[in-house]
Amino acid sequence: MDGFPPVPHELATVAQLDRDLFASQAMRVLRAVRNDTALPMLSGLHLEVLDGAINLAGTDRFRLATTRVPAITVLTDTTRGGAVVQGDLLAKFLKRLTADRIKVGWHASTAASDSGHRHPPIVSFSCGDTTLITTSTSPGYIDYQHVLPTESRGTAVIDRVWMLRETQRAAAVLTAKKEIPGRVAVLLDPLAVRITPVLGDRGDQVSAPGRVAIVTGISEPAEFLFNPEYLVDALQSFGEEMLTLHPTGNTERPLVLTDTPHELLDPTAFRHLLMPLRDPAA
Repeated sequence: MDGFPPVPHELATVAQLDRDLFASQAMRVLRAVRNDTALPMLSGLHLEVLDGAINLAGTDRFRLATTRVPAITVLTDTTRGGAVVQGDLLAKFLKRLTADRIKVGWHASTAASDSGHRHPPIVSFSCGDTTLITTSTSPGYIDYQHVLPTESRGTAVIDRVWMLRETQRAAAVLTAKKEIPGRVAVLLDPLAVRITPVLGDRGDQVSAPGRVAIVTGISEPAEFLFNPEYLVDALQSFGEEMLTLHPTGNTERPLVLTDTPHELLDPTAFRHLLMPLRDPAA
């Protein structure tokens, strides 16, 4: 125990928020995070204290999820820049909550390291009998707000359950055919959405039915290629029956998923961004 740094017994409370809402939204964002020991910043949930809310974000470079949770907050200079909480650690904590409210504590050292950089803050989460105290895995985070698209070339409102089922079916075909790495094609046309596995030179061996969608602003068919695992994660992070797809440019530009067509620019809404794969034949 002598090798552990001293941990403050009581951290200054900077936010209080509803347990169920925070837990559900945090788990949605964590679907865009993977355990990458080489890049700890990309293995966690970025937590930023705002006026009346906490902003959550997570990314692994190929996808990005963000949302905002209403909270009673106390803004201080020490909370600027936020903190990055290890994703798998937070997920375990969220399964052991014993009260209706979560209190977020914060401690930021004013001392600088030998290199002149500020020490990462210490963050605590308390809920009933359970408390988690952890040091931010990074003293800073990427400026993801400038990465989020602000415009789209159109929208497609589609049945989410159907899209998830078809993606999982396409992924199963890729596994059976030993296609590594696997790719699924999402075709958006002016009337429908179609999802098929990409089988390389055997593409004519597979076909899939399309699904009628409410499409606006898309006059020509566009085919996006995605990692099937990432697409499944994105679709499972939503819970409503319908889902909106926002293509933001050509088929190498991000696709953003939201619950409704009007949430692309809403900072309080849950948004999940997916980077398409490049077509090796292009």
